Amino acid sequence: MAITDSYQISTEPVRSERIDKLQKYITASKYGVCVERGKLITDYYRDHTDQAPIILRANAINHVLQNMSIYILPGSLFAGNQASHPRWAPLFPEYEVEWVEKEMIHEDPYPLDKRPADRYILHKEDKPVIQEICDWWKGNTITDMLRTRLPKEALATHYDLKAADIGTYFQGGDGHFAPDHPWLIKNGLQTIINQCQEGLSKIDYKNDPECVKKKDFYEAAIISANAVIQFAARYADLAEKMAAEETDEVRKQELLEMAQICRHVPKNPARSFKEALQFIILTHICIQIEDSGAGVSFGRFDQFMQPYYEAGIAEGTLTKELAVELTENFFLQIYTCNKVRSWIDTDFYRGVPMFQNLTIGGVDPETMADATNDMSYIALDATYHTRVPQ
Repeated sequence: MAITDSYQISTEPVRSERIDKLQKYITASKYGVCVERGKLITDYYRDHTDQAPIILRANAINHVLQNMSIYILPGSLFAGNQASHPRWAPLFPEYEVEWVEKEMIHEDPYPLDKRPADRYILHKEDKPVIQEICDWWKGNTITDMLRTRLPKEALATHYDLKAADIGTYFQGGDGHFAPDHPWLIKNGLQTIINQCQEGLSKIDYKNDPECVKKKDFYEAAIISANAVIQFAARYADLAEKMAAEETDEVRKQELLEMAQICRHVPKNPARSFKEALQFIILTHICIQIEDSGAGVSFGRFDQFMQPYYEAGIAEGTLTKELAVELTENFFLQIYTCNKVRSWIDTDFYRGVPMFQNLTIGGVDPETMADATNDMSYIALDATYHTRVPQ
């Protein structure tokens, strides 16, 4: 079949006015580098060197989430952004800064906006900020620690022999996992906080040699969960502020509902289809802000969303058409996430892939029966209509 005869090229997507405008707005956004996260996390690490590593990490990410820019996309029914603009990429200097300085400051081998592929906007006024970030992290990054701890043979396979490329894991978190979204949307982050507080109360400081390690873990988990809850509350405040200034009554009510939802989830269990999607968006984006790993995925989306779909249909609060539109909005919201890589990795992973995978269909793990359901087809429809890669 000729390329001109391919199904998606030869057919027009069917979109609501909202999704059509949102899709065009997001896909028209040019890639760029956002320095906010890099600066915020550097400031916190520099000023709090006395904290235990796991506590320091939790507090640093909390500092980022409470101080980074947030916005609500025009017409979107959901809140959540990874960087200061759609499709801009945050900096993760704690992992590695050598390539950042080489490529963003010295423009070697190319200026970011002149690369052969995957070009990024980098504002001139941000370069001194990036240089300051790099100067502080030199000698303190994950890469620096790995070089002192990995066997020389492992390092040689990467740096000398080029037999294995482990550099991508130097530049960001490992990723390659799917959070337990079914448990999260059913229980809420407050449950994690409660469990950790109970764990703290049961630590045996007299007899348990792991007591301090457990204390640090539980406290870091509480800090992290509260950080995400407070991040959601920032969107609630913003939505209320925007609603107060909105002249269109329909949009005003949408923003007020968004505010209500963001005050409920992800702190509490999702009560509806829409709340479940908002819960997943916020937790997913927070993971992307913390980890920068490839392949942070969603698991069996149709399986854990089907009960919310069925409940909404039965209650009369949801239609198939609305479920499709909300799923399309969800896909577009997630597509705003981005990652900037060194040129050597970019050359291999062209197309700025995030590998944000989503699984549908398959079989029931217990009965081995076909697991395809309504949400399987809704996810396919949403993919066809939005036409974004991930």
